[in-house]
Amino acid sequence: MNRAAEQAVPKAKQIFLRAVTHMTFSDARRILTGGDTAASDYFKTAKHR
Repeated sequence: MNRAAEQAVPKAKQIFLRAVTHMTFSDARRILTGGDTAASDYFKTAKHR
């Protein structure tokens, strides 16, 4: 399982960085003022942008 995680890190890093660099001010505000799952919800939809 550790090897699989190690191999997944570069791909996950790309997805995460793309989502963060494309985040708008409105997205950030929704994360800060949203519920407990607001950040997770953003990242679930951000990968499709």
